[in-house]
Amino acid sequence: MTAFAGRLGAARPDARLLLDDPGAVVLVVHAAALLAVLDHAVAGGGGSVRVYSAGEVLSGLLGHEARYWHKSAVARGLVLDTGVQRLAVAVACLAGAGSETEAAGLLACVPDLAGSAERRGQVARWLHDLYPAPAGGGMGGEWLGALRPDRLAEHLVTSELDGRGELVPGLLAGLGGDRLVRALTVLGRAAGDDGRAARLLRGAVEGDLEHLAVPALAVAAETNPDVAGMLTAALTAAPAPRPVLEQIAEALPYPTFALAGTAAEVFQQLSAGTAPGSSERAGLLISLSNRLGALGRREEALAAIEEAATTYRALAQARPDAFLPDLAMSLNNQSNRLADLGRREEALAAIEEAATTYRALAQA
Repeated sequence: MTAFAGRLGAARPDARLLLDDPGAVVLVVHAAALLAVLDHAVAGGGGSVRVYSAGEVLSGLLGHEARYWHKSAVARGLVLDTGVQRLAVAVACLAGAGSETEAAGLLACVPDLAGSAERRGQVARWLHDLYPAPAGGGMGGEWLGALRPDRLAEHLVTSELDGRGELVPGLLAGLGGDRLVRALTVLGRAAGDDGRAARLLRGAVEGDLEHLAVPALAVAAETNPDVAGMLTAALTAAPAPRPVLEQIAEALPYPTFALAGTAAEVFQQLSAGTAPGSSERAGLLISLSNRLGALGRREEALAAIEEAATTYRALAQARPDAFLPDLAMSLNNQSNRLADLGRREEALAAIEEAATTYRALAQA
């Protein structure tokens, strides 16, 4: 508190801070100290014991930020309801914007601003000045700056969108590429310890799997592995069209344990929709077997690779030049799956057949 008071030129409150979470991250501890200084500067008060939860700390700091938002808007003659201010800042924190036009378009999801392009432009310019982006494109070409620290912005986004689930689909539907990944990342980080953000993210993924599945893969791999479970649940509940499944399959990183369950569901659905005995189905079964093996579902992994090997064996009889390499690979994988189950003699037989196939390839 002493350091914050000195930096802000404020009196240091004579208070003891207690957090109801003994394992609170350092950011929350520092935020609690800052909040105590700000509260004291605004309201004064003597010594006391202050007990905070992490959510109360972040909400308290946002209360002070809201005063700044109000003063800033009034100074430029912009009359905005407090709720509109908060939601506009939250939307900007969620997705950002690379230009004034993009920012104004983003604000169309705010009900009070949807009917006036002029009004959205005014609010966009206010947001631009509220937290200026560093000169020289230091934020990757951002036109809107950021509310810091990130956890404060995530708390604002979650608090404002919670209970407004109807806004989220339209908001996300208007985003693409990096903007969409950014928005899902903000929600994914917040979902790590806030059930409200998890509900928002789950609802978004389930409601628009076609649009969100591929960017959600990146969030699952890099930010929050729980997002993979949301994807898998959405795919299981309502199987996706084949073009969507193919997009997901192409974007899936390999190897990755975090997304193994999602990958298994994708390749299960793709293989189920492919003609038995075809090379396409056999290739999908190899991918399925690898993911099932990573999940420890050994019997299912073996069944998938056995069907793939049987298919390639039949195909290689008719066109050895085209399918012997695939047969050898599937037999090698089959041997590994058998070994995983402790069926050593069968594993040895499979690897011997693979070796024979490789020799045939070398002689061709």
